[in-house]
Amino acid sequence: MSLPCNITNAEDVKLPMAPVLKIIKKAAGESHTFSNEFKVACSRAASVFMLQTVDIAVERSKKEGRATINPNDVIGAMEPLGHEDFQEKLRKALEAYRTKKAAKSAKKADK
Repeated sequence: MSLPCNITNAEDVKLPMAPVLKIIKKAAGESHTFSNEFKVACSRAASVFMLQTVDIAVERSKKEGRATINPNDVIGAMEPLGHEDFQEKLRKALEAYRTKKAAKSAKKADK
C-alpha cells in the first residue's frame, strides 16, 4: 500500500515519543525496559498503521460521495488491513465514547 499523496515518507509524520512510550509501557508493563531502537520501531510502525488506516478510510468516504471521514470508515478500514479482529473492539470503544459524551452532555444540561 502506498502512502497518501501528500506524504512521501513515513518519516514526515513522526509521532511524539512520549505518548508512544506511554502506550508501550501500558501494553508491556512497567517491569520491562525498552531499547531506543525498539521505541523508534514501534513509533514508525504506529505511523505506518495510521497512514494506511487513514488512506483506506478516505477512499471509503470518497466511494460513498462524502468529504467527511467518520468512525465507520476507520472501522471498515480494518478488514483490508487484515485486522478484522479490531473491528468489534473499535465498535465497543466508539459506543463507550458516545455513551460517556452523552452522559457528560446530559450532566451539563441539568446545571
